[in-house]
Amino acid sequence: MQELTWMSAMKRLFLAAYLGNLIIVIIFWIIAAGPSLIVTSPLPLKNWGPFWWSLGRLFGLVGMSLVLFQLVLIGRLKWLEGRYGFDSMERLHQENGRIGLSMLVMHPLFLIIGNSLNTGEDFGTSFLAIVQQFPLTILSFAGIILLTCIVLTSNPLVIKRFSYEKWYGLHVFNYFMFSLVFLHQFMYGIDFYTIPAFMVYWLALYIFAIGNFLAFRWIKPFRLRARHHFFIETVKPETHDTVSLVVSGEHMNQFRFQAGQFVLLRVLTKGFKWQVHPFSISALPDGEHVRFTVKALGDYTEKLVKIEPGVQLMMDGPLGVFTAAASKKPKSLLIAAGSGITPIRSLAEQLAKDRPGQDMVLVYGNKTMDDIIFHDELASLSAQYNFPIHHFLSRENRDEDGYHQGRMSIPEIAKIVPDYLEREVFMCAPQQMMRSLKKDLIQSGIPKASIYGEEFAW
Repeated sequence: MQELTWMSAMKRLFLAAYLGNLIIVIIFWIIAAGPSLIVTSPLPLKNWGPFWWSLGRLFGLVGMSLVLFQLVLIGRLKWLEGRYGFDSMERLHQENGRIGLSMLVMHPLFLIIGNSLNTGEDFGTSFLAIVQQFPLTILSFAGIILLTCIVLTSNPLVIKRFSYEKWYGLHVFNYFMFSLVFLHQFMYGIDFYTIPAFMVYWLALYIFAIGNFLAFRWIKPFRLRARHHFFIETVKPETHDTVSLVVSGEHMNQFRFQAGQFVLLRVLTKGFKWQVHPFSISALPDGEHVRFTVKALGDYTEKLVKIEPGVQLMMDGPLGVFTAAASKKPKSLLIAAGSGITPIRSLAEQLAKDRPGQDMVLVYGNKTMDDIIFHDELASLSAQYNFPIHHFLSRENRDEDGYHQGRMSIPEIAKIVPDYLEREVFMCAPQQMMRSLKKDLIQSGIPKASIYGEEFAW
């Protein structure tokens, strides 16, 4: 409970820092803008030029501060990701990116309009005049256009049309865009030169954001690689399309993780090196190995299930807050579908070990009996820790106890777990199923705070 209280405190602290930064930026802008904010004559409209120009500067400052927060949100910062969870950070990253892009787009628009109102020139002529006066401004326009393309291609509907390599390659240009905007800001940032304290504050923001980003996003994976020299020791078939990769290395007892967490995996061999994908850890730590279980669901995983032992790996993690530490109630309902069993399998064992007497039920959905991952392992855990398992098979009918024909749904689960409303729920399934089940659980009366699940659909 103390850990959860600490996590809540860190969430509030981050939110306060986020909002506090915006307030500080606005205060500095007000001080720098000064008389430009005072419109002595609202009509005719052209007298509003200084006001529009000042607003354009504000949008630029706010937009760039949000871009800096983007680095924090995608930096896999342990002190932050460990409080919010990876999927929550991804959602914050997407929303913050949209707001930041809007601010950066309005920045030049309001400057051009303000200049046009001041000079009486049309929009196009005013734009050219600004570029002539500040030549490097054209770099910021290029950066904003590039950022717009990146935000648009981050839409889930658009991502499906790109291969991972193309999507990743486009997002690498984020760093190029950042450098363009950075150069523009420090070349023409009037607010910096009029208020030295603002420049110190802004430089501190840059150092904080970039420093944390480099330390956790880039240096940490290489440091883990240098310390542990991860490699695939064995490849164990689990089903007709699923294998477990048992990873070993040096000083493995120092690579600490919890059941339910995952890592970002880079396979260091031809055809894999440029791709990083998340995989849940499917077994409890033993101090010597880390096990991942992979189901062939796309081009990447179809190749990965055929990988040979001995291949070197780079791993970043562990990540995620989908762990037994979140458990608060004496009754748990564990829901999994397909390869979603990978974190649930280790989580079930951890809950049973950490909380003797925990009233636990596992519900697992698949197409057929042959698709059930860890069938024998789950049966062994069920017998050892005395908790029931209910298998839902959508394309097969088995007349045996513990097997149910049809698709897994909340009404069907309610029939076999009548006290499900009294339980906390841990679930992992395909993204759309997860969202549908969560919606139905909430509508049934289970508090949102009692439902745990982490998405990392890439």
